[in-house]
Amino acid sequence: MLLSDTELATQRAVAAAMLPDDCIIQTSTTTPDKYGSESKTWTNAQTVRCAAIGPQPGTLSTIDEQVRASAIWHVHFPYGTAVQEGNRLLINGHTLTVQVVLDPNAYSVLTSVYAQEVK
Repeated sequence: MLLSDTELATQRAVAAAMLPDDCIIQTSTTTPDKYGSESKTWTNAQTVRCAAIGPQPGTLSTIDEQVRASAIWHVHFPYGTAVQEGNRLLINGHTLTVQVVLDPNAYSVLTSVYAQEVK
C-alpha cells in the first residue's frame, strides 16, 4: 500500500517533532592567505533539530606515530535538511564533520548522515 503525499508529509512532521537535539550546521570557505597557504573559515549556515546517536566505534589510524580511534556518529535531521559532506555539525558540545549523506528513498522521513568527531 502506497502512502499519499499528505500521509508522507504527516509522517515527516511527526518524525521531525521527535528530534531531541539542536544542531548548528556550519559551512566552510577556503581563502588563500598572504603566504600562499589556504585558510578555512567556518560560518553558521543554519540551526536545526536533530538526533545524534553516538559515538559508535570508528576506525583506528596512525597520527604522529600514535594509534588513535575516530568516533563515528549517526545523525538524523528533518527530511530535506540542507547538509553536505564536509559540513561541520555542532551538537551538545561535540564537533562533527559530515563524512557521508545517506541517500534517501521515496518514503524517507528523515535526512541522515554519518559524521566523524573532530578532536
